Amino acid sequence: IEKIADCGSDEISKLTSGFNQRSTEISRLLIETANKARMESELKTAQIVQQTLFPKNEYESAFIQIKGFYNSASECGGDWWYYFERGHKFYIVIADATGHGTPAALITSAARALFSQIERTDISIEEMMTSWDICVASCSNQKVMMTGLIMEIDCLSGDVKVANASHELPIRISQQNEGFECEPLLLPVGPRLGELKNTERKTHQPKLEDNDKPIIYTDGLVSNV
Repeated sequence: IEKIADCGSDEISKLTSGFNQRSTEISRLLIETANKARMESELKTAQIVQQTLFPKNEYESAFIQIKGFYNSASECGGDWWYYFERGHKFYIVIADATGHGTPAALITSAARALFSQIERTDISIEEMMTSWDICVASCSNQKVMMTGLIMEIDCLSGDVKVANASHELPIRISQQNEGFECEPLLLPVGPRLGELKNTERKTHQPKLEDNDKPIIYTDGLVSNV
């Protein structure tokens, strides 16, 4: 009888132990599921917020026609573009922060906040680049860099200026007789934004004809083809 009782006690002990282990595992899975749901919700919110950093995809005036497209490979990304007018000049800005995810997206937020002020200030694109460089360096503690390009178009004279901080070269599409010709706009390239190398930011004045169409893009366009 004692042996039978011992066997019963052992079985109960094993069942109790197994139940406790399962309870612990279920609790762990519930916590992980709740944390995952919270993180997904926060990333979705961050994605919605980041979408507000971009301008309208299409813009048209008597002098300028803009068509843009953005699609992040993840919930948040480091690519960003913007445009604004100041007097008779029109500005197009494009950038790509190093890395992916939330850290890169936060740097694009900082850049957008900076240009909210820049577009109301009468400064050159060289000075814009310098301010942008300082902004990225201070917001990321020089841990996240950013490539960037600013294009200035004078709507009265048609003159174009470009400042490039290690960004992809724009492509010019020009009409040739009955066809089209594509070629990169060869520009001087400065250091990335956020490196703070105190390098003088230089501009270039590419020649664009009336029917030329420049394409400005980030490396996401070519890396996902």
